[in-house]
Amino acid sequence: MGPGTDLTVGLSENHLWIAGARGRRGSVPNLPTEGIFTAPHLGHVDGVVRATKPLSYLGTTIDGLKLRFEDGAVVEARAEVGQSSLGQLLGTDDGAVRLGGVALAPQSSLVAADDLVWRNALINENDACHIALGRAYPVCVEGGPAMSAEERLAAGLNASDIRVGFVIGSAGLSVMGIAADGQEEPLLVNGEWAFDV
Repeated sequence: MGPGTDLTVGLSENHLWIAGARGRRGSVPNLPTEGIFTAPHLGHVDGVVRATKPLSYLGTTIDGLKLRFEDGAVVEARAEVGQSSLGQLLGTDDGAVRLGGVALAPQSSLVAADDLVWRNALINENDACHIALGRAYPVCVEGGPAMSAEERLAAGLNASDIRVGFVIGSAGLSVMGIAADGQEEPLLVNGEWAFDV
């Protein structure tokens, strides 16, 4: 948990954790990145999350963002700055109120070290841990790219016309992984990996 955040994110069955380049050659558009990401299950997100950095969305700033989720969907959304833009974002379509991505990144990342707020969500989100509202990437589930749209939804992959990520990480963020048998293991402690990388 980080300041004001107490969120439980269930992952899709057969989910895959992926890093930025994922062994590809050629263009890697989301750089720099020091994190890993996957797809949450569209119906298994509960609790409260607070953004730790402002979000730039369609030329406006959304700051002081707080979302409350129940059964995967945003049921309460507040922003100290940009409330109308937040409402516009969440009103895009049915999938805009659900998560499509969750990413873990250490607070000591090179982007975070600059301590800047970029006016570009793709750079900002690599600052630390972040989550994304909207579309899930099919590559985050085994066999996802070959699935039909209906099969992706059945696998828990969210569908939306948007994918907007925002930073939730901080030096106070800790993340626990919970296995199917209920066993817990720390993944991040105070914003840093809980194991050697």
